[in-house]
Amino acid sequence: MKKTIVTLNLAGYHWTRTSERWKARLTNLCELIKETANDAFIIALQEFIGGSKYIDILQEQFAGYHLVTPVGYDPDANKRSAVNLILINKNDCEHYSTRTLNLSGENFLYNYVQIETPAGRFFRVLNAHLPQEDNEGRPDWYQQKRNLLRSQMEKEIIATSAFFRTEQDIQFILLGDMNATPGSAFIRKLTGLPDSPLWNATRTEDLDSGTFINITFGRHLDYIFFGRQSLFTEVIDPNYNEIIGAPITRKLSDHAMILGSFNCA
Repeated sequence: MKKTIVTLNLAGYHWTRTSERWKARLTNLCELIKETANDAFIIALQEFIGGSKYIDILQEQFAGYHLVTPVGYDPDANKRSAVNLILINKNDCEHYSTRTLNLSGENFLYNYVQIETPAGRFFRVLNAHLPQEDNEGRPDWYQQKRNLLRSQMEKEIIATSAFFRTEQDIQFILLGDMNATPGSAFIRKLTGLPDSPLWNATRTEDLDSGTFINITFGRHLDYIFFGRQSLFTEVIDPNYNEIIGAPITRKLSDHAMILGSFNCA
């Protein structure tokens, strides 16, 4: 049986490509996700913004899903925050629980869940949106703060991924907007070295394809990674990702959608 996974940066902040209001654009993005990956197992979203009324749109659009927000997130108190969300298909979820990384303070740029399926399989899914590396032109205090947060997140993501390097009973999936290209030191530590903990499900020929603004000449920033042990177990059989350019070409986001999948018995 094939299970699909979606990751998409919604581009909730500083939208300038069209004059469409956020409510309408969010609704259209939801419709595009359902059109592309109806009945997906996991939908991971980045750069969601807004209060309860926007959460309500997601819950209405994805009524068959558990909507998981970051630990400590309050949709009314944090209306201006960029937030990561995970949607879990209720048909594929017997139970789920949230996890946290070892990071100081509130951080809504990741969320992390453990899922038990009705078949008794366990998954850890980490949805991450790392701060940009280039904040040139911003105040020094802002650059220092964002660089420190990025460094902390990279360290924690690498350590968490490495923990599952030989784990056979829990399937680890890292996905989201890493704000890093395939040749960067961070991505290479995760996937490019002999002892790297993850398998990059991006096809080799797609590593030069953009997932930001222009899928042909843009930057490749968005990924779905599987724990390397998944390649050597009979629990799941990961497939290569697809880069879906429709969010960009339809001017609904400045990021492509990444569609991943795996086969399971």
